[in-house]
Amino acid sequence: MTAYVARAAGRWEEALGYARKAQALDPRSVYAAWTLAQTLLVLRRYDEAQVPLDLARTLAPKDLGVLHTRVMLELARGDLSAARRVLAASTQGIDPAALVAFFALAMDLGWVLDDSQQRLVLTLSPEPFGGDLSSWAASLMHVHALRGENALARAYADSARPAIDAALKANPTFGDLHVFRTVVLAYLGDARQAEQEGKRAIALAPIARQA
Repeated sequence: MTAYVARAAGRWEEALGYARKAQALDPRSVYAAWTLAQTLLVLRRYDEAQVPLDLARTLAPKDLGVLHTRVMLELARGDLSAARRVLAASTQGIDPAALVAFFALAMDLGWVLDDSQQRLVLTLSPEPFGGDLSSWAASLMHVHALRGENALARAYADSARPAIDAALKANPTFGDLHVFRTVVLAYLGDARQAEQEGKRAIALAPIARQA
């Protein structure tokens, strides 16, 4: 956790030091290995990041967060084909619906999924997205847009908006929700409101607090 706090403040080398210490203290911890790998990935030290990341995957081969980071490592290297190979080789024992839902939602990586996986996303109910209507609708919005199905993308954006608005009423200062709403408004073609919402999101989570 200390490593994440230092990272958020932009103190990268300090964060790396904490992450290395945590991993040394508990070398069998998936979380510690994953944290070290994520920190090295942000610092673009890709070869170094792969060592603790491979350890985390050995310790937790079905962990979708760890797999996501492993795919991100190949994307950071600029190798989409390798990222897809990692994903294709890691499906054993993982529920296909859970896997594609996770990637469609987390960092909007639906574009990494192959055609059959994208088609699976489009058949899903909100359940694999934790029952969250906004996450479900926005994920399908993105995938339809990737496939050039713009009318359907706008329809799902229209479905996502009221769910996001309801969440914001309950938590109006959560910057990520404002980012979410910005993207949905952009898909709906409301550039003026999208710009205003984006500025609100930046004000709530400035770089000084979230590097």
